Amino acid sequence: MNPINIDFASFDEADWIAARDDRFPSMGAFDVDGEGVVNRIPDGVTDDDLYHVRNGASFACRLLKGVQLANGRANLELSLTGTAAPSIYFRSQIDGDRHTNTYSLVVFNHTDMTPGYQGINLWKWGGGSWPAGVPTEGKWACIAHWRFDVPHEERISLGVELSGSHFTVFFNGEMIGSVCDNDAYGSGHIGVCAIEGRSTFYRFSVEPAV
Repeated sequence: MNPINIDFASFDEADWIAARDDRFPSMGAFDVDGEGVVNRIPDGVTDDDLYHVRNGASFACRLLKGVQLANGRANLELSLTGTAAPSIYFRSQIDGDRHTNTYSLVVFNHTDMTPGYQGINLWKWGGGSWPAGVPTEGKWACIAHWRFDVPHEERISLGVELSGSHFTVFFNGEMIGSVCDNDAYGSGHIGVCAIEGRSTFYRFSVEPAV
């Protein structure tokens, strides 16, 4: 597999697989907006609807078609508004129009809702053993988190390097931390997801390990 560089200003739905979290009724949609794409927000929804993703409001997930990645690196250039919580999905499995086992590396700033709650979370969907006291959300479990300032309405970058059971996380090109998952999933799809508010995606790169 050769390195992949996506410019979202030239977004083509045909290059992607639409997938949904089985909590939500649809895969959502992205619209080209200037230099990137934004997740489509239905008319009439409130900020509280977006934050709680009622009826799937603001959810949109796309995985690169024809790409399976076990080890390598991915980087997403984006900006977020309000309670938006965009993410990189990796090692994702799909079943029909739904994803099953996957990781989701989420960047967010929810300080308007919960003081101090911002940074990066690494979530895992599906089976596995979780450390005692780790918060869960349905089939999602948070297996790592890093707290630091995340700006709104600015271009930022979120990155992850995959090497077997080890995942190293980057923010604006700087290493934030790493985690080992002893029950790590193997090769799978890779892509992007927007949820909980308005996100803009500009560029996405995927580089397999040599």
